[in-house]
Amino acid sequence: MKNNLYLLILLAFTWSTENIFVACEGNFYEGNGSLWTITEDDIYEYQENPLGDIVQSLYVFENQLFVIVNGSSNIQVFNIEDDGLTPVHYIDTHTQVQERCWFTMDIYISQTGSLQM
Repeated sequence: MKNNLYLLILLAFTWSTENIFVACEGNFYEGNGSLWTITEDDIYEYQENPLGDIVQSLYVFENQLFVIVNGSSNIQVFNIEDDGLTPVHYIDTHTQVQERCWFTMDIYISQTGSLQM
């Protein structure tokens, strides 16, 4: 019996004025989800990769990048600066967060269980 191997790459994209941010989900239960930045000149891997298990989605709000790490149950917030990303908040959600955040003056998070932040 012939075994077929399928490779599925799931990516999330978001951009700011000068950068495109790319999230690579990674493998479930492997903790190898990663974050990349594409500029006009080059592609950069975030120096603190991997971020966790299933980097689900990204959102840029003003000068901050919000990264939802579903399997690891957290939201990581970075300041977007000229020389790269600086981590400023690590929000442990204590439950898996779905792939969506909505921003107005507050943050609204779609999640699968009760949110205990």
